[in-house]
Amino acid sequence: MYSQRPDLRETTWTNTALRKGCCAGVVLVRVTLTMLGKAAITYAYALVYLYTPEVYPTVVRGAGLGVGTLMSRLGGIVAPLVADLVSSITYRLVGFL
Repeated sequence: MYSQRPDLRETTWTNTALRKGCCAGVVLVRVTLTMLGKAAITYAYALVYLYTPEVYPTVVRGAGLGVGTLMSRLGGIVAPLVADLVSSITYRLVGFL
């Protein structure tokens, strides 16, 4: 009867290797998207500081830069809240995420 049982060490090693291989791909995609997002945020801040003063006339240049900076900071404050809201709505709709 013992000879009919599968070798548990081999089964566990195979399952672990498969799981780690699948998770490595998910982690790679997640890290790539995170880095692209961080690069986009950096580009957006640079765009605000470089392009905004060029758009407005000299008289309102400082106020225009201030409003652009204010909006970028508000977006940074609101983004985690929106992400949490979307996550909770998705969880309620789908039920298993």
